Amino acid sequence: MATEEYVDAGVAVDNSSLSGIVGSAPPAAKGVNYERILNARSEPENWLTYYGAYDGQRYSPLDQINKENVSQLAPAWVFQCGSVGLHSGKSTYSFEASPLVVDGIMYVTGWDGWVWALDARTGNMLWQYRHAIPYDVSLCCGNVNRGCAVADGMVFVTTLNAHVIALDCETGKKVWDKTYGDVRAGESATVAPLAVKDMVIVGSSGGEFGVRGHADAFKRETGEHVWRCYMVPKPGEPGSETWGDDSQEAWQRGGANCWVTSTFDPDLNLLYFGTGNPCPDFDGDVRPGDNLYTDSGVAWTSTAARSRRTSSTRRTTCGTTTPRWSTSCSTSTVRSWRPTSTRTGSCTSSTARTCRRSGWRRSSIASTGARSTRRAT
Repeated sequence: MATEEYVDAGVAVDNSSLSGIVGSAPPAAKGVNYERILNARSEPENWLTYYGAYDGQRYSPLDQINKENVSQLAPAWVFQCGSVGLHSGKSTYSFEASPLVVDGIMYVTGWDGWVWALDARTGNMLWQYRHAIPYDVSLCCGNVNRGCAVADGMVFVTTLNAHVIALDCETGKKVWDKTYGDVRAGESATVAPLAVKDMVIVGSSGGEFGVRGHADAFKRETGEHVWRCYMVPKPGEPGSETWGDDSQEAWQRGGANCWVTSTFDPDLNLLYFGTGNPCPDFDGDVRPGDNLYTDSGVAWTSTAARSRRTSSTRRTTCGTTTPRWSTSCSTSTVRSWRPTSTRTGSCTSSTARTCRRSGWRRSSIASTGARSTRRAT
C-alpha cells in the first residue's frame, strides 16, 4: 500500500511563455457596453456582436467592396490553427464562427474550446485560450463553436461541455466559468453568446440525445445565474397538452434546444429564439401531438416579469422569464413548411391539407430529411 503523500500534477505552463505568441492584446473590448452594441451600425468598421446588431440582419453599410471591384479581392492574410491532440466527440471539426472585430482586434473561436485574439490588420495571434473538454462528450453534428460575445473588457464563449466562460480581453485569462448543462445527459453547447444589458444569454444543444432544451442568462460581471427558460413545457404548463404520450415522459427528453444565437428588440425588451428539433427527431410515435415548443420561434422578456394574458399572444412561464408568444410547425410527421409570398408566420397544423389551404407550401428540401430545414429563424 502506498504511503507517500499524493502530489498534484499542478498547472500547465502557459502556452504563451513557450512560443512566439505575444500573450496580450490592446484593451479594445473594455469600451464595449450595452449602449454601444445598441448603436453598433453607427461604427461599421467594427462588428461588435454576433449578427452585427441586435436585429440579426447581418447587414453592413460599408461600401468599399461593390459589384465593380469584388472580382479583384485577394487574400491579405491567413490564420490557421493546426489540430492538437484528440478531438472531443466522435465527430468532424471545423470553423463555424462569426469573428467579432473591435477597433482593430479580432476575436474568433474554433473547435475543441479554442479562442483567439488576432491583429485584424496582419492576422498575427495576440493570445489564445483553450478550454479542457472531455473526449466522450456527445455531439450530433460536429465539433464546432459558433462565436463569442464581447463587453466590459471580457470575451464570452460557450464550450462543448456546456460551460459559459468569460476571458480577459487583454490576456485571454479566464475570469469566471459556469456550467449550465449536463454532459452525462447528452447536453452540450455551441452557441455564440449574446450580450444584453448586464447579462450574457446562451442556449443549450443536444436535442438528438433526449435532453430538454433551455436558454439561460448570466450576469456579465460575476457569472451569477439569473434565469433559465425551458422550451418544452412540463405537465400543467401551457403547451404541455401537445405532448400526448400516456406516460407523460416524452416532454422530459423533448429537445427544442436553443443552439442558434437569439436576437433582441430593445424597444419591446424581447429576446427571440429559434428552437431545434424534437426527440426522437424522425420518429413521432412516442411523442404524438404538436410537441411545443420545438421547431418554433419563441419570444420572451429579457428580465423577470409577470405573465399577462391577452387574446393575441400565447404565454407560458419559464423560470423567472415570461415568453410572450410562439409560432410552430408540427414535426410529428417529419414535415417542414414555408410560407408563400402572401403568408407570414408559421403553420401550426400537422396535416398537409390544412397547411396548404392556409397559404403554406411544403419545402422541397424538407422531404429529404435534411437537418438544415429544421433550423428555426
